[in-house]
Amino acid sequence: MEFVAEAHVPEGSTTPSKLLLQPRGVPVPAEDYWVIYTDYVDHALVYSCSQRNEDGTCPEDRARVWFLGRAGTLSVDARHHMESLLSGLCVEVSRMQDISTGCDAELGVPTSVEAMPHAHGGMVSSTCLVNDIHTMANFDKNQYTGTWYVISHLQGDIYPYHRISHYTLDEQNSFRMLTHRITSPGECSTAWKFEGQAYNPDTSETTSKLVLKPFGMPVYGEDYWVIYTDYTDHALIYSCRETNEDGTCKAEASHAWMMSRDPTLTPAARSHMEMLLTEMCVDVSRLVDTPHECDELLGPESLIDQGRIIAPLHVFLWRNVLKVLSL
Repeated sequence: MEFVAEAHVPEGSTTPSKLLLQPRGVPVPAEDYWVIYTDYVDHALVYSCSQRNEDGTCPEDRARVWFLGRAGTLSVDARHHMESLLSGLCVEVSRMQDISTGCDAELGVPTSVEAMPHAHGGMVSSTCLVNDIHTMANFDKNQYTGTWYVISHLQGDIYPYHRISHYTLDEQNSFRMLTHRITSPGECSTAWKFEGQAYNPDTSETTSKLVLKPFGMPVYGEDYWVIYTDYTDHALIYSCRETNEDGTCKAEASHAWMMSRDPTLTPAARSHMEMLLTEMCVDVSRLVDTPHECDELLGPESLIDQGRIIAPLHVFLWRNVLKVLSL
């Protein structure tokens, strides 16, 4: 049995994640379809309340929740993450019911959906023009502070073999970045340190488009664009040092950093960021993984002793994935 519906943002709404779901050919009212969370490539949490009490709360029998996954299974960590979000919705976790996936092969994917670029977690549109690249909306600098490990990078032969960066905010609401690097391959030599400032240019109204300028070095500032971050697990940074006449980025001038709060990166997070880079016309085969056997030499303990670093505001970590669940 097929069920077809359309989800749209109500007229006058400024919140694209709060949609209304209207079934086709069924005389029933549209139902809320609120996307509480998604990482787009692995799992999503959707909520609906079909009726409200006078005090604005949702009656227990009118609340609906779905744990959605791109695959037929969800990791324990992902389930725990979404269950933790339910408390903020005043939904009892014990009421969740798992859905059998034994017949998934028979269900298939409609041809009209299979043909869409985003059917398996991709993005609807892509651009090779640097000026049209979408960066992180509503970027929160406070949540971004703390320690980030470079997991994989695209910056040619000049990039060090190890890198950890630590971010604080200064009085101008700009980042102060203190970085530890080890540049000798195959050995844990003494770390080289440098400090810089990442600030928003006066001409930019987008907080996620910054310029990074190292202190004490005769170099120009480099773009530091936050393409994506969830603040607690991974982040994708992009920079183009020189464009072609048509507005695309020269291959040798295209830089990218895949970063994580830990020295490791989940396959889902890596796939997500590689997908974003592909949509930006970046060749992900050129990415180079950064080793981490020397991380103990890179801080942050020495930085804390110097009073140069603060702990991240959000020290908890979420892990991904679940099943399709419903109340």
